[in-house]
Amino acid sequence: LEAVHQLRVASRRASTALDMFEPVQELLPATAVGEDRIWVAKQLKKLRRAAGEARDADVLRQYYERVPSKDQPPQKLRDLLDERSRKTRKPVRKLLEKLRHKNFPARVISLLREMRVANQAEPIFHDFARAT
Repeated sequence: LEAVHQLRVASRRASTALDMFEPVQELLPATAVGEDRIWVAKQLKKLRRAAGEARDADVLRQYYERVPSKDQPPQKLRDLLDERSRKTRKPVRKLLEKLRHKNFPARVISLLREMRVANQAEPIFHDFARAT
């Protein structure tokens, strides 16, 4: 449950950081950086959406685990919740595997290093991301 939550938080923070630097994007020379930024943003959105469904299923299941035994729902409902939790995690794992094969971490690092204001020596986004 916590890992899925952390995945959602991290993807939301990364998306917000990319959005914050969008005005800088307009100052960049025409390169593949813009295309990489769009691709990374789309992948983060897909990941957040998939993780959101898994989180919702886990939270519901966890809620019923905390209910006193006398108020527990029927076993069939608990089984359905367990199955839903397992099913919603599959797309998250599948997407993470796909991103590993597409070198997502390396592409993000490359993007961060390339995002800079034209004629500036330092990649400002990379420095900002490392400082926070």
